[in-house]
Amino acid sequence: MFKKVIVLDKAKHKKTKFDEVVSQDVASYIGSVPLGFHEVILVAPYCPVIISGDENHLEFIAFGGVSGVMSVFKKSYVYQPIYLQTYPFLNAVLIDKKGNRSDVIGLAESEFIGKEKEHFIFEEGKLSQLASHKIGLIRELNKKRDVSKKLIKELQKYDLLQKQDFKIKYEEDTRVVADNFFVVNREKLMQLPDDILALWGKKGWLTILDMHLISINNFSKFFEE
Repeated sequence: MFKKVIVLDKAKHKKTKFDEVVSQDVASYIGSVPLGFHEVILVAPYCPVIISGDENHLEFIAFGGVSGVMSVFKKSYVYQPIYLQTYPFLNAVLIDKKGNRSDVIGLAESEFIGKEKEHFIFEEGKLSQLASHKIGLIRELNKKRDVSKKLIKELQKYDLLQKQDFKIKYEEDTRVVADNFFVVNREKLMQLPDDILALWGKKGWLTILDMHLISINNFSKFFEE
């Protein structure tokens, strides 16, 4: 579903339509979902929230399951992350020849995109109401993800991240389901100076980190290690 992503273009896609997709169906295609800062608390009761990504762009990721088929987000009572709600639109990253990054709105080409679908992307030269709503959610999510990345930069600064793997035993084999992700080291966190802890508490960061750590126990919901 996310294999082919192109940059949304006003001229190129002026006649393009899309069908709205139920977020639970989107979850069928992906196992892990990037979260906004505020979503960590909402997702943590249901699945592990790990820290993962490029070394310079680590962020909170909801590990929904070992495959989309088993994703916890297929359950109607589970909070649906913004990332799943915005399909077929999503944040895309462009990297120029100099290595500079820029965020743009991407369009996931799939069977839900075409000229015979239900909703226009653009109407009278402007984003349609539904497309505008979804893209607005993406921009909101990007801002919340940026807050997460700032927090994680601070965790890196104080060497509070420890790398982990998630392994399961299947018959006689041990398989790595998730590797090279990070979890906060609680002991080191509690050793930070009181003024830093107080500041992080005021920002709401400690609550986020507590929920992240509690959520790691949810790995047992998928398999026994």
